[in-house]
Amino acid sequence: MGAEAHRIEQAIDGSTDPIVLEFHANDCQPCVTQDDFLTYAAARPDFSANVLHINIDDTPQIAARYDVVTVPSVIVLKGDAVCAKYTGLIDPGSVVAAIEAARI
Repeated sequence: MGAEAHRIEQAIDGSTDPIVLEFHANDCQPCVTQDDFLTYAAARPDFSANVLHINIDDTPQIAARYDVVTVPSVIVLKGDAVCAKYTGLIDPGSVVAAIEAARI
């Protein structure tokens, strides 16, 4: 496992707060848009989660762990549990709602 994958695994395994995994690829324009959406959402006061940006080309083992085969993809985790999984572009409100549901 590479250093980046190890860092991501540690962040996931050590978190008690919800985590948003944003999966992307370098040559994916919709991924850039998704990143903009998440940047907007993370600026909101009701966004209470850690966001990990994961390049599937650099860390394919992380993508495989969560069965990500299409980008952009977003997964909301609480501990080891997947609370929500989205493929394609999603709006910031959906991510915030999934985070709130994970906090309950």
